[in-house]
Amino acid sequence: MPSANGMGQVRSIAYLYGAFATGGAGLDLKHETLYELSAHAVEPTSGSHDAVLLTDTSYSFGFRKPCPSFVFASSDRSFGIGGLGGSFAFADPDAQVGYAYALIRPGFRIFDDSRSLALHGALYRCLESSNRSRWSARAGAFLRARPCTATRPARR
Repeated sequence: MPSANGMGQVRSIAYLYGAFATGGAGLDLKHETLYELSAHAVEPTSGSHDAVLLTDTSYSFGFRKPCPSFVFASSDRSFGIGGLGGSFAFADPDAQVGYAYALIRPGFRIFDDSRSLALHGALYRCLESSNRSRWSARAGAFLRARPCTATRPARR
């Protein structure tokens, strides 16, 4: 499948998205490229409803963009992509953070696995408490809509 089967180490993927989120340092990307990646998605003429995923979606240049059915970052400038079993990675230029999460035990969700949502919700709560970035009302709604508690797996 030409649009699937991308593989990489999670730390490397997070590093890549972190570089996207902070201006592309070390990637030799043009400013115009980063501008296009963080631009608003253009809705297809047939509408935003995805007949395969059975939900409204938003994509731009092959990356998932935040939309009302799946808010994953602080603004519409963010972009990322989900993976098998709930893995997810994204860049948030407004918060200047890159995120990547891969699961040891894949779930059945494509882009909204509760474990990934809990982890990146915790990331944004940490950023909010450190005042590291500006927060839109939408990001605050994201954090309130997805409360989570951190728990450690039982040791065997």
